[in-house]
Amino acid sequence: CSPLNDLNLSSPLKNTWALSVDDGYATDLKLWEFCKSFKIPLTSFINTANLGKKGFISQNELKDLVQDGMGIGTRAHNHMDLTMLNSSEIQREITISKSTLEDLTGLGVTKLAYPWGRNNFIVRKIAKSTGIDFAFATTARNYTAIGTRYCIPRYALTENAPIQPKHYRALSYPESLSREPLKMAYTLKRRIFEKK
Repeated sequence: CSPLNDLNLSSPLKNTWALSVDDGYATDLKLWEFCKSFKIPLTSFINTANLGKKGFISQNELKDLVQDGMGIGTRAHNHMDLTMLNSSEIQREITISKSTLEDLTGLGVTKLAYPWGRNNFIVRKIAKSTGIDFAFATTARNYTAIGTRYCIPRYALTENAPIQPKHYRALSYPESLSREPLKMAYTLKRRIFEKK
């Protein structure tokens, strides 16, 4: 597993995977401790309007997580479907979140996970104009770096995630992920969401 900031996303990746979470839920605190104990890098994509609200991490918790080594990216400010907004609203959603995170952490924020993974040409163009270097969707397929810098696919690891043992095979091209990262992701998913 590699930290998102260490990945060279300009070319196809072989046998590489990264773990990320979305929205800045309070459960990120527990997940970060779990990941850190196994030396698994984690990136959290934060929608900044929810910082400090019930069920979400606070600004101070975010600062502590980042100082402790967790990576961050933006999820836009209000977690709205960016494809349903006009250009100035899209720009505002990304810019407010990006600048808030940069002010809080002192780090440059150059990665975006689109709310619900929804994006189009206009959203991608505006994301690039705001200083975003790479943006992530939620399409369940492997990364090939062919025209996808602003639409990088991700596999969901929710309670009802599509990753199951049948997905262990390599999916999209000969140099795609090996079976091991998907097995590890499936095991991690089971441990995180295991009902006791």
